[in-house]
Amino acid sequence: MLIYSFFLYEKFKSPIEIPKYSYQLKIPTLVYNSKELEVLPSNFEKVVKENSIKLQKDNIVSLLNDGYTSIEKEELINISSDTPLLLTSESVKEYVLQNLSFEDETLSKKSDFERGKILLDLKYKSLFLLPFLSSTERNTVLEMYKGDITLEQIQNEDIFKKLLNLSENKEKYISLTQLKEVLIKNGEKQILNEDISNPIYLEENNEYYTSLLEYVKERREILKDFGIYTDEYEELISDIQKIIEKDTSIYSKILHQKGEYLLLKEVDGVLTIASVKDKRENTKINNSNFDEEYEVNRTMQSNGTVRLPVIMYHQIENVPAGASSFVAGLFTSPEEFERQIAYLTKKNYKTVSSREFYEILQSGKNPEQKTVMLTFDDSTISHYTNAYRILKKYNQIGTFFVTSHRSQISNAQLKEMSDNGMDIQSHTQSHPDLVKVYDAGRMQSEIGGSKIELEARTGRSVIALAYPGCVADGKAYGAMSSNGYLLGFSCGKSIDHRISSRYSLARVHNPYNVEDLKKILSGIYPF
Repeated sequence: MLIYSFFLYEKFKSPIEIPKYSYQLKIPTLVYNSKELEVLPSNFEKVVKENSIKLQKDNIVSLLNDGYTSIEKEELINISSDTPLLLTSESVKEYVLQNLSFEDETLSKKSDFERGKILLDLKYKSLFLLPFLSSTERNTVLEMYKGDITLEQIQNEDIFKKLLNLSENKEKYISLTQLKEVLIKNGEKQILNEDISNPIYLEENNEYYTSLLEYVKERREILKDFGIYTDEYEELISDIQKIIEKDTSIYSKILHQKGEYLLLKEVDGVLTIASVKDKRENTKINNSNFDEEYEVNRTMQSNGTVRLPVIMYHQIENVPAGASSFVAGLFTSPEEFERQIAYLTKKNYKTVSSREFYEILQSGKNPEQKTVMLTFDDSTISHYTNAYRILKKYNQIGTFFVTSHRSQISNAQLKEMSDNGMDIQSHTQSHPDLVKVYDAGRMQSEIGGSKIELEARTGRSVIALAYPGCVADGKAYGAMSSNGYLLGFSCGKSIDHRISSRYSLARVHNPYNVEDLKKILSGIYPF
């Protein structure tokens, strides 16, 4: 017994050096894959309407540029069961961490049990040292033996290291202590919703999912090294592998709608709703972007002018079969029109009404924000069914020049358009060539009468007129002035305007594609 005590005493004399923690694992950083969109997803209007989401123009700009936009969770109380949901990388991460946290509680208890066995062994071995200890050290050992303190509670660090040196398992004890730093503490098992009936899409982020898988596997190997691993991670590893393999059977198990914010995100051409823990910041929208880079180099602006492109559309419809080249040139397909409006929105162009155009013209200064005026002649039904619908979808406005006696758009439809921000202005009563109207009474009816009729239908002032066939003369200008019109629009190749020419303002023919539109916005006539 005495020889054994001398042996322990020799081990007790030299304090051990406790190494620094060496089992630090890092959670992979989330990588958000932004996806620029050409147009808004096909189900955009349906999702927004069914879920009563109130979006600002900035949301749409962000969605087009980034592929997502953040909205406050209060916007969504009950998500429609038809609305597609997005399983984000954030949701996958939370699922992994919550499951690790729950399993690690068990592993942590196993670690504590293994350390407890080592401490119990020390408790008895330390008794053999009593003849060789100082009074302070002796009191510490006796207190530990009586159960008043544990080895971990010893205040004197030097004694703690000396006593720990007695155990042949001291390295295991140190490693198990360090392992607790790896294990996630205070975890809760996630309550899974297995009854999600919505269609579910997966956010493309395979690199991140793979790194999560490697993270879990690395933890598994560490636990195996300590002999406390009992296959708790295998189901979790299988779930992550299913995510990587795009096995949809796992999606509803992971997805949960309880995030702080909800996102709109485009996946495979479909708008989805997703919950995330942290809000993804939208790209900051710069509304003072007039002098920012243009995709086509701008032409020199004329002195004393205001630069504000005015574009003239006619039919927003597919070209009818057998149409002549002239007639076909008046048609813009709904798909092409949407691409053009989406481009303007993505580049943060402001669309203005005739009143706003007049105020900018009066100022004599270029607007701070990139600005365009979109006009539509002849009041065809395609303006209501296609142009108005697409403009409203992108939170933009158009100026519709209506022939008050031969409009295909009903009074109720005109009122609806006006109430939803569209600008209803005059295109005369019956679309005559105003240069050939010699009777003063008829001129007054065409110009003044149409103004009164349209104001009665919409409840809003009419201050602008587009000349049928883009032609007018002094007679027409006089009638315009005497009836309170502020602006008269014709056709032309320029996007620069003067207040002195406010009764003969140029409008550029509708672009055939987005590339034509880019040229027009920079002052280049593409036709």
